[in-house]
Amino acid sequence: KIVKSWQRVILLGFSTLFITACNNIISSKKAYQISDKSVAGKSSGQTVNLNSGSAEALKIQGLSLATSGKYKEAYIFLDKALALDSKFIFDWKKIGLKLKNREDYELSVKYLKKAVDTSPNQADAWFYLGHSFAMLGEYEDALASYDKAIELAPDNVNVLINRGISLNRLGQYEDALISYDKVIELDSDNFNAWGNRGNSLDKLGKYEDALASHDKAIELDPNNFNAWGNRGNSLNKLGEYEDALASHDKAIELNPNYTKAWSNRGNSLHGLGRYEDALASYGKAIELDPNYTHAWSNRSNSLHELGRHEDALASCDKAIELDSDNAKAWNNRAISLQELGRDRDALASYNKAIELNPNYDLAILNRGKLLAK
Repeated sequence: KIVKSWQRVILLGFSTLFITACNNIISSKKAYQISDKSVAGKSSGQTVNLNSGSAEALKIQGLSLATSGKYKEAYIFLDKALALDSKFIFDWKKIGLKLKNREDYELSVKYLKKAVDTSPNQADAWFYLGHSFAMLGEYEDALASYDKAIELAPDNVNVLINRGISLNRLGQYEDALISYDKVIELDSDNFNAWGNRGNSLDKLGKYEDALASHDKAIELDPNNFNAWGNRGNSLNKLGEYEDALASHDKAIELNPNYTKAWSNRGNSLHGLGRYEDALASYGKAIELDPNYTHAWSNRSNSLHELGRHEDALASCDKAIELDSDNAKAWNNRAISLQELGRDRDALASYNKAIELNPNYDLAILNRGKLLAK
C-alpha cells in the first residue's frame, strides 16, 4: 500500500497563520462571487479585481479565502499575487499536504507544484507531490517527483517504496526491484519493501523468489492478510494448490471480507479439481464485490470443466462488461464459444485477446489450434 506520510506531521490550524495580513478584512457572512476578473470581498461590498495589478490586495484576498478553508478560490488569488510579486512568501506546502490528507489530490497537486517551484529543495514537498500524482493514477509524473525527492534525500525509505510502487504500476518491475532492494539494504525489516518486492517478482514470473519475499513479509507481520494472500498467489503459480489454499484460508480468517483472497482461493480449488467448491469461492468474491472482474472471468474456467458452457460464456461477458481490456476474459470467452460450436465468434474473441496482449501465449496457442481444424 502507498505510504502516505513523510513523517508524523502535526497539522496546525490556519486560523492564526494569516492574522497580520487579514487585520483589515472584516468577517462577514457574504459569499464570494468568483469570476474570471473579480471577487466580492469581505469588506463593505468591495471587489478585488484579478487584473488590478495590486499584489497586496490579491494577497489579502487569497489569505482570507485560505483562512476560511476556501482553498480552490484562494489559489487563484495567491497564484496571481505571486506572479506580480516574486518575493511573496507563502506556505504552499502546508496547504498542499492538508489537501492531500483530505484526498483532494487534484488541488493538492496545484499547491505542491507551487511549493517545489518556489522552493525546489524541499524533499518532503516532492514526496507529497509524487504521492498525489500517484493517487490520481499519473504514475510518470509521480515517478519524476519521487526521483527528485530521492535526489535530495537518497536514503528515505518511504520515498523509495512509493517509487517502487509507481514503477510497478508502469510495468517496470526490474526497476521497482532496485527500489525495494535499496530499502531492504537500509532497513532489512521493512515489511512493505519485502511484500512489494514479492509482487514485482511475481510479475516477472520469478515465483520461487516471490514466495521467499512473501514468507519474509509474513515473518515480519504474521497477521497481515495481504501478505498471506500474496503468498497464496505465488503458490498457485507454482501449482502448489494445497499450500496455496491454506494461505488463502489464513488470509480470509484474518479478513473475511477479502474479495481477492476468495477469488484466488477459487483458483486453488479449481487447480485441485474441486470445481463446485471453486464456484462457491468465486461466488463469495462476487457477493462481496459484484464488479470484481477477475472473479467473473476465473469463474468461467470452473463452469467449463462442469460442462456449463452457456453459463461460462455469460460469466465471461460479465467480466468483459466490467473491463473490456481483460485479455484473459476474451480468451475464456473464445473457449466457451468453441465449446458451443461458434468457431467464427471464437476466432474473433481470440483475436481480441491477442490484440490486447500480443504476448498472450495461451490465446495464441488456442487460436492456432482453432485455425488448424
